[in-house]
Amino acid sequence: MIFLLGFETAVISYFVKIQFHTVPFLGISIGFVIVDIGILYLYKMISRITYLEKQTELLSQQKAATNKFYHESEKRYEAAQKLLHDFKKHLQVVESLANESYSNNQAYIENLAETIKSLEQKFQCSNKIINVIIWEKMQQCERLNINFNISMQDIDWDFMSDMELTSLFANLLDNSIEACEDSVAVKKDIDLRIHKYKKFIVINLMNSIGQRPVIKNRKPVSTKPGHKGLGMLILEEIVKKYDGDLNFDYTEEFFITKINIRDCRDS
Repeated sequence: MIFLLGFETAVISYFVKIQFHTVPFLGISIGFVIVDIGILYLYKMISRITYLEKQTELLSQQKAATNKFYHESEKRYEAAQKLLHDFKKHLQVVESLANESYSNNQAYIENLAETIKSLEQKFQCSNKIINVIIWEKMQQCERLNINFNISMQDIDWDFMSDMELTSLFANLLDNSIEACEDSVAVKKDIDLRIHKYKKFIVINLMNSIGQRPVIKNRKPVSTKPGHKGLGMLILEEIVKKYDGDLNFDYTEEFFITKINIRDCRDS
């Protein structure tokens, strides 16, 4: 553009110097303007395409990482369920300790009860992927002293792919846990409500926040350096695919995410 500007300036200066006829001179000037606008438009389009390609690449990487998280969590979930399945064997051990000292017996029972309490499932869902993800996030919240409350209907999610379900719930809950970690509140909460209303699955998520969110174009924007907000882009992509809505609200203490997803089988 600098070279073109210099060239155009030199040409116009030359025509002015030789007192070129007004009409041709005006035509050349207009031609230069059209060329400049065309080049700027082309530059803008190339920049936009490059940005979209980069975003697509980052989204693909994010989805791959999310899918990897699910498979790793699935292994931990299955190991926990196997431990619960062996509960009867532990009871046999307790019975065998009945003739031993009371203190040893009591200590074993208390330790077993604490282990079972940390592993037991506090919700019901027949979808294995959602089971694994929510169970994993509840364990994470327990380690971070975040109260995780959940109320959900046992909904059939077969109209969505495994990758979409993993991306939806992993990113949704990751955002809420991250917000709770930033909060200085003594009591930190995540409240998840999932139910079906007519043709739509309704997801309401409320979580504690550390500061009022920055809203741009009616959606929250991350203020962390280097944070690209890919999780939010993935949520928008999934919701848009299923003719749904993604809305946000907030108070001084909580951030609320509201998602409606249309069950396409009910068409």
